[in-house]
Amino acid sequence: DMDALPMQERSGKPWASQVDGRFHGCGHDGHTTTLLYAAEYLARTRQFTGTLQLIFQPAEELLFGGRVMVEDGLFDQFPCDAIFGLHNMPGQPLGKIGLRDGAMMASSDTLHIEVKGVGGHGAVPEHTVDATLVACHITLALQSIVSRNITPFEPAVVTVGSIQAGHAPNIINDHVLMKLTVRTLNEQ
Repeated sequence: DMDALPMQERSGKPWASQVDGRFHGCGHDGHTTTLLYAAEYLARTRQFTGTLQLIFQPAEELLFGGRVMVEDGLFDQFPCDAIFGLHNMPGQPLGKIGLRDGAMMASSDTLHIEVKGVGGHGAVPEHTVDATLVACHITLALQSIVSRNITPFEPAVVTVGSIQAGHAPNIINDHVLMKLTVRTLNEQ
């Protein structure tokens, strides 16, 4: 995959993004580096027979990058007998490969929640239904799902990454858009 998050990288690592406002927060720069090194090594050593194709996939977490490549005829143009994928795992000790039966890394679902209330002036909150306050309660309730409804033996993460509401400090909002992700190893 070749994408980056739209945020500033502050890791200070020698391999940190050199593009202002872009961050490879979950190892995508490692994916690119790994595949480029494999290409260089295989070209240099030639210790294989047949044809090898290395694929850089955009938007792998969103599940449409690979689909678009297939729909655009990637494997019609470059047929293959087998395909293997790799996803690095930040925190894995150097030189170690992790394998297990079943899911190794979490799936990710994106959800949008629209909260509709009754807006009004901030001086008279009793005449409103504050969509921002409702969104805050939803955020807290979502966080308690993982801590109180899911066994500690089933990893899960709920991230409310965006809450979009009004623009003025004295207006109670009638509409809030929440964007979140849910990550889990459980297929249910």
